[in-house]
Order: sequence, then structure tokens, then C-alpha cells
Amino acid sequence: MPAYASPDDLRARARRLIPDSMEDSDLQVLLEDASVFLRATYPTIPESPDALLASVLRVVTVAIVKRALLAEKNAEFSDGAQSVTDTAGPFTSTLSFRNSEGNFFISAQERTMLENALSKQRFRCITAEGW
Repeated sequence: MPAYASPDDLRARARRLIPDSMEDSDLQVLLEDASVFLRATYPTIPESPDALLASVLRVVTVAIVKRALLAEKNAEFSDGAQSVTDTAGPFTSTLSFRNSEGNFFISAQERTMLENALSKQRFRCITAEGW
């Protein structure tokens, strides 16, 4: 099954997170993995989603991959540390990463969007006329 977003979609929304060395084929693999994650998490996603659901799936897929890329970038910065604290005199700076391994996950906002779009896909109002 194809990915819900294309490398062009990802580049348009996360250009600064994508390493220069990463080619479209690499991005395509991440997008396909995120799409599989969504299909496994929401088995009710239809083969041919309507326009609204397709747009929501694209937004959520790109967001999942953006977080994975950000985690990878942060891991390069601090060797994957969960927390970095620097102290110099009276000043302290702390940096921590919430997804240091780059695992796929859906935020609460994305979950709400997806579930709302899925419910519109499943339930349609049908009126009976002439009764």
C-alpha cells in the first residue's frame, strides 16, 4: 500500500529537519513506515479515503516523520542523551528530548483529527423522502 504523504509533502513542511544527504527514496521509506503505523493503529482506515480523511492522513503522516527526524537530529547533537545539563557559575541550562529514540507516535490533537475524520467516513446521514 502506498504512503499517505509524498517526499514533496514532507519537504514542504519540514525542510529544515531533513538532512541534505537524505534522498527522496529515504524519505519515502519513512513515510511508508509511518503509513503502516497508522494503518495498524487504525484498522478502519479505508482503502480509498475521502478527501478530508486523505488530507488528515497526510498531515498526521508528515507530523510523525517530522518527530522521528527531529529525534535523529537531537541524537546527533547529544549522542541520544535524554537530558543534558550545563552549569556555569549561577547559570544552569537543561536540555532534554521527549522522544530520543525516534519512535512513531500520534499526539492527542492528531488522534482527535484522525478519529473525527474517520467517523465522518463511516457514518453518513441518509434521508428517506416521500414517506
